[in-house]
Amino acid sequence: PLTLLWSVTVSMFPFGGFIGSLLVGPLVNKFGRKGALLFNNIFSIVPAILMGCSRVATSFELIIIPRLLVGVCAGVSSNVVPMYLGELAPKNLRGALGVVPQLFITV
Repeated sequence: PLTLLWSVTVSMFPFGGFIGSLLVGPLVNKFGRKGALLFNNIFSIVPAILMGCSRVATSFELIIIPRLLVGVCAGVSSNVVPMYLGELAPKNLRGALGVVPQLFITV
């Protein structure tokens, strides 16, 4: 049972990233690139508070659900940031600057 609990806890982040990457299109269409990033930052405060409260509440659910929400935030930001940088960059640097966020995630 403990192995299953750890497996679910660890797998929530990539699952949330998958969900977040599916939400990028509607978010960008509704709020724009900058608005989607600002919405994503505001939305990421809730998981931080929930994770902080998990030890006090002695509840493992307060780790699993916030990991899902943080994964959603990561999925959104990893797709919106290159789009936003592509809009801001001059044409001769657009490709190089669009790759930089993913390069730093990899390194």
